[in-house]
Amino acid sequence: GLQEIWIYGGKTLELAAGRDNTLSARLTEHPNSPGEVTAVHPEGIGSIEVVSGETVRLANPDNDITGKATIADGAKLVVASSGALGGGSSDEGKLYGYVSNVWTESGTLQLGDANATVVEQAIGTIHVGTEGSINLQEGSQLTIAGFENAGNRSLADNKILGHINGADDTGLIITGGTELLVSTDDNVTDKTSSFLTTVTGDSTLTLGNSKSLGTGVIKLTGTNDGGKTRLRVRATSTLRATVMRSSSRMRGRRSQVR
Repeated sequence: GLQEIWIYGGKTLELAAGRDNTLSARLTEHPNSPGEVTAVHPEGIGSIEVVSGETVRLANPDNDITGKATIADGAKLVVASSGALGGGSSDEGKLYGYVSNVWTESGTLQLGDANATVVEQAIGTIHVGTEGSINLQEGSQLTIAGFENAGNRSLADNKILGHINGADDTGLIITGGTELLVSTDDNVTDKTSSFLTTVTGDSTLTLGNSKSLGTGVIKLTGTNDGGKTRLRVRATSTLRATVMRSSSRMRGRRSQVR
């Protein structure tokens, strides 16, 4: 069967369900030759898009793409293995790039499913519109890690305005100096939105209202180089959440923020 798909720089691979909805072939960027590199077709930046209304599973842990992953209206992208959106490594230790931008207005980004093991996936930046959603399946973790040296890559605005679904064994991690806004009143106050949120690596998390992160724990972790992590709550909101603060100087101090 199909083993590998090359996405030339500046090109977007459109994905739709076929005989089944799983793509197991490896996705990798193919640099244009020097004479082909332009602003419109930059070297080695490949993107993907799940077309409207389709559900597609990416199952190859060795994918190596650094462009944009678009989830069109009503579509769902299932990350069925760690590294399916890049960020894994080869047997020789080579690190693969991860997507710099996940963007959806009314689609769904899902990590893991009934046929997948626990999925841990890093991405650069993210935008989820008010009709969009993030679905964290059993034990899965989504890391928004920032993206240095973006070059010609299009980065998202780091806003999650839609629903986040995840039980208390799942997690959202903000790192790499990322500034993320989560603002939705749709994260219900029960176990379906009780995921752990970790803010680390000189990053900032801003909450738009008291339901933005459901009922889960928020963990603020300092850095050894003196970097700071920040939690901001808009003045019009009242936050009821458990916050755990830890750094090289603080060990497991737990407080209630109301």
